[in-house]
This record gives sequence, structure tokens and C-alpha cells, in this order.
Amino acid sequence: MPQHQEFQPALERAIDLSRQLEQLLLDETALLHGREPERLQALIKSKLRLLRQVEQATRHLKALVEQAGQPFTREGLSQLLEALDTDPTQEDSLSAQWQTLRKLAASCELMNRNNAQTVEHSRKRVATALSIIRGEEDNGNTYNLSGHEQSGTVLGRPLTQA
Repeated sequence: MPQHQEFQPALERAIDLSRQLEQLLLDETALLHGREPERLQALIKSKLRLLRQVEQATRHLKALVEQAGQPFTREGLSQLLEALDTDPTQEDSLSAQWQTLRKLAASCELMNRNNAQTVEHSRKRVATALSIIRGEEDNGNTYNLSGHEQSGTVLGRPLTQA
């Protein structure tokens, strides 16, 4: 089948890129807990470049699935993989590769979410430190009418005037 000849290399490319992204996210996690902002900034640039490549690979896979007459959905992919796989029980079957890609994507999503939480916690620590230096007293956070967190700060004397 001609779709198999194009689909398998496209799937392998997406897996390779996802593995690279997973490694970058692991490196990012380590750098977020360190004190090397220059290396972190360079890694983020690399991550953004790699994400563009992952998006391009995903668009290519989607186009191949749709060219085969299937929607780019779980059901559509299941039907396509069923038609293309000669032996889905093989370790290197398209179905197995697709599951590998899905697991990698889930892993990357979780790591990215955890890294984002780490950045947010660091941002809050810095904001708290700055408010202490400025002499602002934190009276606890409240929520405004639209449900967003709102600081209940009262100005005091800055640390430099203490």
C-alpha cells in the first residue's frame, strides 16, 4: 500500500522528534531547579524550534491519514492502522509505533505542565520577596468578581528604610 510507505517514515519521524522533546523537557526540569538562566534560555529556544518540528510532523501525519480517507481521530487512526498493519502483534508494527507516540506525547504533556508549575511557583516566590523588600504586607489573597486571584496588600515601609 502506498500509504504504508509514507505513513511509517512519518510516524517514525514524529516518534524521534517526541523523544527529543522528552529529553529537552527533562533537561529543562533540571535547569529550572538550578541557577543557570543562560542555559535555560538557550534550551527554551531549542524547545520552541523542536515544537515547531513536532507540529509540522503532526500536520504531515494528519494529512496522510486524511489522504487515506480516514478522519484524524482515534477511530480513524484505528481503522487506518488495522488496514496498514500486516501483523499488529509485532513489536515494530504501526499500531505499536502509534502507541509509542501516544505515550511519548502524554509524557511530554505531563512534564511540560510540571515545568510550568515550577516556573509559576518560582515567580510567586520572587513576587513575595519583592513585596517584602518594598515593604508591602501580604494580607492574604482574595478573589475578584471574575474569579481571579487578587492580592490584598497594604504598603508598609520598604526594607531599605527599616
